[in-house]
Amino acid sequence: MTEAQETNPIASAGTPDTAPARPRKPRLLLVTGPWSSGTSAVAGMLDALGVNGLGPYFNTNDVRTPVSFESIAFRNTVLALASENDLQITASRDQALAALRALRQRVIDGEFGPYDAKNPAPIFLKLPLSALLLSMICQVFDAQLLYVLRPMKDIEATRVRRNWPEHFGAKGAQIIYAQMFKTLVNRRYPTQLLRYPELVSRPRQHARLLARIAGIEATPEQLEKAASFVRRARPAAAPGAAAAPAAGNAGGKGAGGKSDNKAQGSSAKPGKKS
Repeated sequence: MTEAQETNPIASAGTPDTAPARPRKPRLLLVTGPWSSGTSAVAGMLDALGVNGLGPYFNTNDVRTPVSFESIAFRNTVLALASENDLQITASRDQALAALRALRQRVIDGEFGPYDAKNPAPIFLKLPLSALLLSMICQVFDAQLLYVLRPMKDIEATRVRRNWPEHFGAKGAQIIYAQMFKTLVNRRYPTQLLRYPELVSRPRQHARLLARIAGIEATPEQLEKAASFVRRARPAAAPGAAAAPAAGNAGGKGAGGKSDNKAQGSSAKPGKKS
């Protein structure tokens, strides 16, 4: 199936009068950005607004962001298709599309919560490595991209604080941002730019924006909850307190390359932002 055929329910065969209607694809808000760019803050706000992030979520060992808001199911899918250490795709396009369609089917089958095929509520997903698979994700899901932008020097400062490998800082951000903006220039996917410094300084305004993007009529309480998620003071951390995964395990994989993410699950909603 071509990208055009999957995007258009009647493109694969027949005419508008005779072709069977395909079920609507799940609507996805894909939070996209490098590590340490503020994607956890955006994802946490969506979670606070009540958007389903396909939990449980992957836990980190950073005391400021103990829950990453990265769906373990999505992590396992993406980490089977691309290398977090090398920042390269390791699977063929057909393999990637098949894996993403399998995840989509799990959503449709209600594994992560009720799903109304006629009027699907939006879901959100977040994983920096998924930037390498944007065109395939947008083919499989009805996706809107939420690009999170942060100055490179700030990304690198956060990496140093966390004592994480170089590819989780400015070095990796150069690759992730290059892929994001290549997609922005060459594709016409709906995309919203979110600047992390502005989100921190005006969280309630951004909570309203995210609610509007998600199509949610958020209550004042929901908006305050989302804004408060960003406003909460970050605790001081001792140097080196937030150690990265061990070498060869940065992507949640053991030395043999098999994912051990399932042991890291959490459905808790933390009060810390990245």
